[in-house]
Amino acid sequence: MHEFLFGSGTGHSFMLLSVVIGLGLLLGRVKICKISLGAGWILFIGILLSALGMKADPSLLHFMKEFGLILFVFSIGLQVGPGFFSSFRKNGMKMTLFSIGLVLLTVLTAILIGMVSGEEMPAMVGVMTGAVTSVPGLGTAQQTFFDLSFGTFLSETDVSGVASSIVSGFAMAYLIGGLGVMLIIMLLEKMFKVDINSEKAALELSMQSEEDSIELSLQVRNPAVIGKNPFEVLRKFDGSFALEKLIRGGEVSTPDSNTVLQMGDTVVVMTQIMHINTVKTIFGSLADSSEKIPALNDMPATKIVVSSSSVEGEKLKDLKLREKYGVTITTVYRANVEIVANRNVALQVGDTVLAVGPADGIKEVAARLGNSKGKLEKPNLLPIFFGIALGLFIGYIPFKFSGMTHPYRLGIAAGPFIVALVLGYFGPKWKITTYNTHSAYLMLRELGLALLLASIGLAAGEGFPDAVMSGGWKWLLYGAIISLVPALVLGIVARLFFKMNFYTICGLLSGATNNPQAMSFAQSRYGTFGYISESYTAVFPVAMFLWIISSQLLMMFWFI
Repeated sequence: MHEFLFGSGTGHSFMLLSVVIGLGLLLGRVKICKISLGAGWILFIGILLSALGMKADPSLLHFMKEFGLILFVFSIGLQVGPGFFSSFRKNGMKMTLFSIGLVLLTVLTAILIGMVSGEEMPAMVGVMTGAVTSVPGLGTAQQTFFDLSFGTFLSETDVSGVASSIVSGFAMAYLIGGLGVMLIIMLLEKMFKVDINSEKAALELSMQSEEDSIELSLQVRNPAVIGKNPFEVLRKFDGSFALEKLIRGGEVSTPDSNTVLQMGDTVVVMTQIMHINTVKTIFGSLADSSEKIPALNDMPATKIVVSSSSVEGEKLKDLKLREKYGVTITTVYRANVEIVANRNVALQVGDTVLAVGPADGIKEVAARLGNSKGKLEKPNLLPIFFGIALGLFIGYIPFKFSGMTHPYRLGIAAGPFIVALVLGYFGPKWKITTYNTHSAYLMLRELGLALLLASIGLAAGEGFPDAVMSGGWKWLLYGAIISLVPALVLGIVARLFFKMNFYTICGLLSGATNNPQAMSFAQSRYGTFGYISESYTAVFPVAMFLWIISSQLLMMFWFI
């Protein structure tokens, strides 16, 4: 039994990693006052078992740590890429500037504490990343330190004491960092006497976007369009329009390329709120709302899943589904977002489209688009590994700046993360199929995080007790200051001067500190999930990238 617990070798190392991850995940399910450290328990279990004398192969731990870091950041980038760019356009620069402000204020606070206390920068970077629960920042800090100190990560196996200093600071600060944003959220609620119902109502009103879709019934009264094909008429206008039905003499039909408009026809158009007046101008007037529009009983709307890579990035106008099969695509559903199916919408693998047309035509379109849910369940690994390779290549490119003795590199975290963000959004536009199921991305992310935390804990646990006993307990205080003060200042500024909605502030603070536990806490406490997660998603990628870069730059300036 002693050999099994305290032995060596690859099998023993894998066993130890599995035990650390399993126990950490088990403890992560325990909540006290609805609060849990989550996956952070993996790090503490690794430190504990390592301090008790259970060792894993250093070279294996080194590989697992870097592999876990790459998997973690790349899977996040791919998953949030599409939503991030959309949120960025919708929220403008304000949310991004707030997240940048929080990162800068936090970095300045850490530097100031280091100058006053005399703590060395590696330990302070560990404290800072722990205070904001940035695991990629911790991994990057270690990577940069060994890169600059020894020119290679392989030397890490001989300097475990240094690794312990960085990780010990992270671990101590993480204890308060995980709770810090939650405390600030509750404090802001009391300070500003927040009425949750009023905040919810105000946010719902503000989210009535002009880009939201709406179905309109219009009577044809414009002489300029009589005798013309309705699709040709709509094509001349730069807007989002999808023609769904045409009613003439009480009979409903699906318009096609041979349809011509007559005075008194009723057309049913799916468009966006911002284009209501344009549509009314084109056709004439809104139909009588009391008149019941007959249904297309012989041509029911059918949902079709886009699973064929051959249509990846293809615009609806280029597929010519109406001309070839008599089928009209009225709506595209993508990542729980409803998109008006105008002719310029480009399809992506994983989309679901709403199609109206004859049964034979629907079958042809289904075959053209794939319509195979089973195919979507199969993991698509090709873009993941090629993307990681490209990200590592970009991360290795040196950038030389005046006054710096070492060239700057994005490294194994920032490089893959940037490539994943770009692939996640632009991949379909470049006809690169990046679709994977949510569960597949979640598996990659959680596996990467678990390997990263377990490897860091087991590698640094031996020196953790000495680091804490020799004054490391102060890191808990430093972590509290770094976690609480910048978030409180930002929250007050956002509420007092920018009149930001409380739900938005909750998501902003959670996302800017890369703290999913804080977001979950706010969601469960205030009961509105989508509003908080939207602002969280808008700032999370920018903040994650900035924490990675900040950790690198602080370590690099320390070496100058």
